[in-house]
This record gives sequence, C-alpha cells and structure tokens, in this order.
Amino acid sequence: MSATNVNVTITDQTIVKCTISNLTQGYIGGAELNTWYVNKNGLNSNDGSPQNPFLTIEKAIDSAQSDDVINIGVGIFSENLSINKNIVIQGSGGRLGSIDNGTYIDGDLEINTTAGNVKIKLFNLFQFATGTGLTETGGNIAYLFLNNAYFHGAPFACDRLYAVNSVVSGSSMNVTTNFIAWNSDILGSVNDPSVSVSLTDCYCSGNLTSTSNITLRTCLIAGNVSCIAKILRQENTVIVGTITAGTHTINNQDDTTKLSKTLTPDQTIASNVEFLGQASANDDTIKLFSATPTFDFDEGNDQEMPVTGNVSAFAVSNVVGSANYSVWLINDATPGRTVAAPTGSTEMASSDTHDTAANAINLYQFKTRPGGTLYHSILNI
Repeated sequence: MSATNVNVTITDQTIVKCTISNLTQGYIGGAELNTWYVNKNGLNSNDGSPQNPFLTIEKAIDSAQSDDVINIGVGIFSENLSINKNIVIQGSGGRLGSIDNGTYIDGDLEINTTAGNVKIKLFNLFQFATGTGLTETGGNIAYLFLNNAYFHGAPFACDRLYAVNSVVSGSSMNVTTNFIAWNSDILGSVNDPSVSVSLTDCYCSGNLTSTSNITLRTCLIAGNVSCIAKILRQENTVIVGTITAGTHTINNQDDTTKLSKTLTPDQTIASNVEFLGQASANDDTIKLFSATPTFDFDEGNDQEMPVTGNVSAFAVSNVVGSANYSVWLINDATPGRTVAAPTGSTEMASSDTHDTAANAINLYQFKTRPGGTLYHSILNI
C-alpha cells in the first residue's frame, strides 16, 4: 500500500470535512507501521490494503518498509522468499497434518543481509522449505523469531534464532551465535560448534553441539550433548545420549557403573531432579599414591588413596555446593607419614587432626557453603 498524503488549507474559518479510507498504518512509540495484506483472492496490481490485498507474499515484501507487518490469509503460498529488511510476517494459524484454515508457505527463505542486519518475525504460520531451506547471505547478522510457527528447513544457516511455542525442523541447523527456544520442539540437530544454546521446556530429537555454553531447563534431549565450554544449567532435564562438557566427559547412562539409560520395570525417574554438571554415580575411585594429588570429584564423590609417602600438596577440584565429597587417606605400616592441608579449603573447628599412626585411616569430608567458601573436616576412623 502506497503512502497517502492529505494537504488541507483552511481560510476564513471554513469548515472542511475530510474522509480518509484504506489507511492501515498505526503509531507505536512515534514510529509509523504499515500493515500489508496478502490473500489467495488478491491481485499484485492492488494496493495491499484489506479491501485490495496482494496475491503474493513477495509483492508485499517488495512494497514494505523496515518494521512493516505483512498479514497473510488462509491458503498455500508456493513462494521462495528473499527478505532484506526488518519485517513481521503474520499468518492465520493452522495445524500440522491438515491444510485447512491456516497459512502455509511452501518454499525456501533467504535472509539477505548485504545492506545490514535483518530481523524477521514469523507468527502463526507453517513454513515448508523444500530446497535450500533457510540461508543467510551478506555476512551481517540475521535474526529469525518464531512464535506459534512451524518452520521446516533443510538446512538452516542463520546467525540468531529464537523460537517460542513453535516447531523448528531441519536436517542441519547451523545457527552461528544464539539458538534460544521456549516451549518448542527442535526436530533435528543443532550442530554449529560456535552456537550458544538455551532451551526451556523443549524437546530436541537430535544432538546439541557447541564450543560455547549450553543451558537446559525442563527438557528432553533424545541425542547427545557436546559442550566444549560448559553446561551452565541442567535442570529437570533428561538426556538420552552422552554428555561431553569442558575437558571431561560425563559418561553415558549405558555404563554399568553410571546411571542406567534403559529403565527396567522397577526403576523410576524422580520428577524434580536438578543435575548440576556431575552425573557420575561411580563413588569407588581409588587413586595411586601421589605426593601432590588432586582429587577431581567429576571422577566420583567418594575417593581413596593409600599413603605410602609424605603428601606435600593436597588439592580438590569440581566441588558443587549441594553435594558431599569424601577422600579416604589410608596410611601404610610406616608411622609418621605427613599430609599437607587441602589448599583452598578451610578446616572446621570440630575437625580431628590428621592421624599419622601406622595403618591409620583419615576421612576428609568436603562441602561448599552457599556463599562459595569450601570447608573440610577430618575424621579419624
């Protein structure tokens, strides 16, 4: 719809009455927003108004200015769309498996960022990409916002993708900076290694791979999670595959010394479980003697080391505040073996002193206070 200019000159207190029709633009925060209409009964020779809609979405895109809205009627629109401006595309809803009373776009989407950043918002529609899927060209930043939308692309190529109450499907989803979703289904793998992933109330049928951070809240991940940085949060989440985080691997539940992946009839999953980066259930780690041991609690919460010489340095790592950790130091038959105090930890006032007698057993227990201070106590057994 082209802009409408009205010039009125009033002289000699003349009363002038003007009737203006076919205006659909509104004002939000001082910015003028136009709404363009597309309908299966429209014509591209029309002006894009509600009374005279366009026939194709591409015609509306060409006519629109940055931040305009394109309102699409019911039907199947077989078009490949190229968008180079900030725009909102709003459909009439629809449902999966039934082509009735909804908006369906059968074609691929290109976000052209040659002239600068581009933000696209898709509401209440189904997008079936049949060829190249979603591609980004131009080298700048492309944002895709989905709300109550079904988007299928094979593959994806986008800088940032945000999905709310939507279905995102793609055989190869390469989102290079941020992939954030709420209450959505991710049907495929997010496999660009640099992407930062945050999923809340989501289902993911594939793998999540990132050299950045991953945040998972109340999710079901059917594939593997590989995060070279770290998993910031993993709350109320079930991961069927393996988890790789940081420089260590949290073993898959198929390992008989870890959590069971396949539930037997007498096994249940607690409904309110918070995973804080340590899924290992192997609490029987026995280390060889070292004069400078570091007890990594990602290898087990309960560890043991024979003391066959003096320990000059004693350290622990990967201590989570909500968990308890134990280190058993078992003296050999030679009395007088000395053990340095654990570094970075404060000894509790009620603690025993380290027993250096032959064959003595000293149990070191560690706990992190909510404020972050690490404490330990020694119990002579």
